[in-house]
Amino acid sequence: MAQSQEMAIEATIHAYATTKYVQYLIIAGYAGVVCDYLHTLPDELRFMWPSPFSLPKVLFFSLRYYMLAHGVLVIYQVVSTGHSPEVCKAGFIRITVSSLVVVSISEGSTMHLLDSGSGSYFRS
Repeated sequence: MAQSQEMAIEATIHAYATTKYVQYLIIAGYAGVVCDYLHTLPDELRFMWPSPFSLPKVLFFSLRYYMLAHGVLVIYQVVSTGHSPEVCKAGFIRITVSSLVVVSISEGSTMHLLDSGSGSYFRS
């Protein structure tokens, strides 16, 4: 019995360490998103802001700025500790819905680009 408890403790410690590594990767990934945003901001200001209002422009800005908000939600959920299971589940559901929104906007943007590029990609 003592051996199984010892194995369970070791497994818990290993899982905790793995979770910490994943948290570090999430934060590093978000730092990459912020760096990319800052790096491409001058081009965005020069090309996107003065262009006429259009569906690609709406999709671009929706995705670009929603990714920043989504990253904040994810980091808050990953870094915060000491919550009840109900609070953790609610945060997980928020991140899941947010991820679905980001993927939907991305797919809509891609479909629009494919449709406008070929003229009949989705009409055939």
